Amino acid sequence: MQEEKRDLYHLYEKLESIMIVAAQNQDNARKAIETIKHESSSLRQISNELRTLFRQEIEKSMSSITSKGAVNLITKFREADQYAERAAQRYKSVSFWNPIYVFLIVIVSIGVTMSGFTAILSKVIPSYSEINKRFEEKKQLDLLISENDVKLNYCGEQKRRCVKVNKSELEKDTYGDDGEAYVILDGH
Repeated sequence: MQEEKRDLYHLYEKLESIMIVAAQNQDNARKAIETIKHESSSLRQISNELRTLFRQEIEKSMSSITSKGAVNLITKFREADQYAERAAQRYKSVSFWNPIYVFLIVIVSIGVTMSGFTAILSKVIPSYSEINKRFEEKKQLDLLISENDVKLNYCGEQKRRCVKVNKSELEKDTYGDDGEAYVILDGH
Protein backbone atom coordinates (compact mmCIF):
# COMPACT_ATOMS: atom_id res chain seq x y z
CA MET A 1 0.00 0.00 0.00
CA GLN A 2 2.70 2.19 0.54
CA GLU A 3 3.68 1.71 -2.90
CA GLU A 4 0.25 2.49 -4.02
CA LYS A 5 0.29 5.59 -1.98
CA ARG A 6 3.50 6.62 -3.43
CA ASP A 7 2.26 5.87 -6.90
CA LEU A 8 -0.81 7.82 -6.13
CA TYR A 9 1.24 10.64 -4.71
CA HIS A 10 3.46 10.53 -7.72
CA LEU A 11 0.42 10.44 -9.95
CA TYR A 12 -0.96 13.38 -8.03
CA GLU A 13 2.29 15.29 -8.52
CA LYS A 14 2.24 14.48 -12.20
CA LEU A 15 -1.34 15.53 -12.41
CA GLU A 16 -0.51 18.75 -10.61
CA SER A 17 2.37 19.42 -12.97
CA ILE A 18 0.08 18.61 -15.93
CA MET A 19 -2.46 21.04 -14.48
CA ILE A 20 0.19 23.71 -14.03
CA VAL A 21 1.44 23.09 -17.56
CA ALA A 22 -2.17 23.07 -18.81
CA ALA A 23 -2.81 26.37 -17.00
CA GLN A 24 0.38 27.78 -18.50
CA ASN A 25 -0.61 26.44 -21.91
CA GLN A 26 -4.03 27.98 -21.49
CA ASP A 27 -2.41 31.32 -20.57
CA ASN A 28 -0.03 30.95 -23.48
CA ALA A 29 -2.94 30.04 -25.76
CA ARG A 30 -4.87 33.11 -24.53
CA LYS A 31 -1.81 35.27 -25.06
CA ALA A 32 -1.27 33.66 -28.48
CA ILE A 33 -4.94 34.28 -29.39
CA GLU A 34 -4.67 37.88 -28.19
CA THR A 35 -1.41 38.24 -30.13
CA ILE A 36 -3.07 36.67 -33.18
CA LYS A 37 -6.06 39.03 -32.79
CA HIS A 38 -3.70 41.96 -32.36
CA GLU A 39 -1.58 40.81 -35.30
CA SER A 40 -4.71 40.24 -37.37
CA SER A 41 -5.88 43.75 -36.55
CA SER A 42 -2.44 45.08 -37.40
CA LEU A 43 -2.46 43.10 -40.64
CA ARG A 44 -5.87 44.55 -41.52
CA GLN A 45 -4.59 48.03 -40.77
CA ILE A 46 -1.42 47.39 -42.79
CA SER A 47 -3.56 45.94 -45.61
CA ASN A 48 -5.76 49.06 -45.62
CA GLU A 49 -2.67 51.28 -45.56
CA LEU A 50 -1.17 49.28 -48.43
CA ARG A 51 -4.40 49.62 -50.42
CA THR A 52 -4.39 53.37 -49.79
CA LEU A 53 -0.71 53.60 -50.78
CA PHE A 54 -1.34 51.50 -53.91
CA ARG A 55 -4.26 53.73 -54.86
CA GLN A 56 -2.17 56.84 -54.29
CA GLU A 57 0.73 55.40 -56.30
CA ILE A 58 -1.61 54.36 -59.11
CA GLU A 59 -3.18 57.83 -59.12
CA LYS A 60 0.28 59.42 -59.14
CA SER A 61 1.35 57.16 -61.98
CA MET A 62 -1.82 57.89 -63.92
CA SER A 63 -1.43 61.59 -63.23
CA SER A 64 2.18 61.41 -64.35
CA ILE A 65 1.23 59.47 -67.48
CA THR A 66 -1.64 61.87 -68.14
CA SER A 67 0.66 64.85 -67.60
CA LYS A 68 3.24 63.39 -69.94
CA GLY A 69 0.50 62.69 -72.50
CA ALA A 70 -0.83 66.21 -72.11
CA VAL A 71 2.67 67.65 -72.46
CA ASN A 72 3.24 65.53 -75.58
CA LEU A 73 -0.13 66.61 -76.97
CA ILE A 74 0.59 70.27 -76.27
CA THR A 75 3.99 69.88 -77.93
CA LYS A 76 2.33 68.34 -81.01
CA PHE A 77 -0.22 71.18 -81.10
CA ARG A 78 2.55 73.75 -80.91
CA GLU A 79 4.44 72.04 -83.71
CA ALA A 80 1.26 71.93 -85.82
CA ASP A 81 0.68 75.61 -85.08
CA GLN A 82 4.22 76.45 -86.21
CA TYR A 83 3.72 74.45 -89.43
CA ALA A 84 0.42 76.22 -90.04
CA GLU A 85 2.03 79.61 -89.40
CA ARG A 86 4.83 78.83 -91.87
CA ALA A 87 2.31 77.65 -94.45
CA ALA A 88 0.26 80.82 -93.96
CA GLN A 89 3.37 82.95 -94.46
CA ARG A 90 4.22 81.03 -97.65
CA TYR A 91 0.65 81.45 -98.84
CA LYS A 92 0.75 85.16 -98.16
CA SER A 93 3.93 85.54 -100.14
CA VAL A 94 2.41 83.90 -103.23
CA SER A 95 -1.18 84.80 -102.56
CA PHE A 96 -3.36 85.91 -105.44
CA TRP A 97 -4.64 88.71 -103.25
CA ASN A 98 -1.20 90.21 -102.86
CA PRO A 99 -1.68 94.01 -103.21
CA ILE A 100 0.48 94.16 -106.34
CA TYR A 101 -1.61 91.49 -108.04
CA VAL A 102 -4.84 93.14 -106.94
CA PHE A 103 -3.68 96.50 -108.31
CA LEU A 104 -2.72 94.92 -111.65
CA ILE A 105 -6.01 93.03 -111.88
CA VAL A 106 -8.00 96.19 -111.16
CA ILE A 107 -6.06 98.17 -113.81
CA VAL A 108 -6.51 95.40 -116.43
CA SER A 109 -10.21 95.06 -115.53
CA ILE A 110 -10.75 98.81 -115.92
CA GLY A 111 -8.90 98.76 -119.26
CA VAL A 112 -10.96 95.86 -120.61
CA THR A 113 -14.20 97.44 -119.38
CA MET A 114 -13.35 100.81 -120.93
CA SER A 115 -12.38 99.14 -124.24
CA GLY A 116 -15.65 97.24 -124.34
CA PHE A 117 -17.63 100.34 -123.42
CA THR A 118 -15.84 102.36 -126.13
CA ALA A 119 -16.48 99.63 -128.72
CA ILE A 120 -20.18 99.54 -127.85
CA LEU A 121 -20.47 103.32 -127.96
CA SER A 122 -18.72 103.48 -131.33
CA LYS A 123 -21.34 101.08 -132.75
CA VAL A 124 -24.31 102.89 -131.19
CA ILE A 125 -23.30 106.55 -131.42
CA PRO A 126 -22.41 107.82 -134.91
CA SER A 127 -19.10 109.54 -135.44
CA TYR A 128 -18.73 113.29 -135.93
CA SER A 129 -18.28 112.87 -139.70
CA GLU A 130 -21.44 110.72 -139.94
CA ILE A 131 -23.43 113.33 -138.03
CA ASN A 132 -22.18 116.09 -140.39
CA LYS A 133 -23.00 113.92 -143.41
CA ARG A 134 -26.58 113.42 -142.19
CA PHE A 135 -27.01 117.14 -141.56
CA GLU A 136 -25.91 117.81 -145.13
CA GLU A 137 -28.39 115.24 -146.48
CA LYS A 138 -31.15 116.80 -144.40
CA LYS A 139 -30.34 120.25 -145.77
CA GLN A 140 -30.42 118.90 -149.32
CA LEU A 141 -33.72 117.12 -148.71
CA ASP A 142 -35.23 120.20 -147.07
CA LEU A 143 -34.13 122.24 -150.08
CA LEU A 144 -35.50 119.59 -152.44
CA ILE A 145 -38.79 119.48 -150.58
CA SER A 146 -39.21 123.21 -150.54
CA GLU A 147 -38.33 123.57 -154.28
CA ASN A 148 -40.33 120.62 -155.61
CA ASP A 149 -43.38 120.47 -153.41
CA VAL A 150 -42.51 116.93 -152.17
CA LYS A 151 -44.98 115.30 -149.79
CA LEU A 152 -43.47 113.58 -146.70
CA ASN A 153 -45.22 111.11 -144.40
CA TYR A 154 -44.48 108.35 -141.77
CA CYS A 155 -44.83 104.81 -143.20
CA GLY A 156 -44.79 101.19 -142.04
CA GLU A 157 -45.11 99.66 -138.59
CA GLN A 158 -42.01 101.44 -137.40
CA LYS A 159 -43.34 104.81 -138.62
CA ARG A 160 -40.27 105.62 -140.71
CA ARG A 161 -40.03 108.80 -142.77
CA CYS A 162 -41.18 108.33 -146.40
CA VAL A 163 -41.84 110.43 -149.54
CA LYS A 164 -44.67 110.31 -152.09
CA VAL A 165 -43.50 109.09 -155.53
CA ASN A 166 -44.93 108.15 -158.91
CA LYS A 167 -45.85 104.48 -158.51
CA SER A 168 -45.66 103.63 -162.19
CA GLU A 169 -41.94 104.39 -162.29
CA LEU A 170 -40.96 102.36 -159.19
CA GLU A 171 -40.25 98.70 -158.80
CA LYS A 172 -39.81 98.84 -154.99
CA ASP A 173 -42.44 98.20 -152.32
CA THR A 174 -44.63 101.15 -151.74
CA TYR A 175 -46.84 102.31 -148.91
CA GLY A 176 -49.88 104.49 -148.69
CA ASP A 177 -53.67 104.57 -148.86
CA ASP A 178 -56.18 105.45 -151.56
CA GLY A 179 -53.79 104.70 -154.43
CA GLU A 180 -51.04 106.99 -153.19
CA ALA A 181 -47.48 105.62 -153.38
CA TYR A 182 -44.83 106.31 -150.76
CA VAL A 183 -41.31 104.85 -150.40
CA ILE A 184 -38.93 104.97 -147.44
CA LEU A 185 -35.97 107.29 -148.00
CA ASP A 186 -32.50 105.87 -147.87
CA GLY A 187 -30.98 106.36 -144.41
CA HIS A 188 -34.35 106.91 -142.67
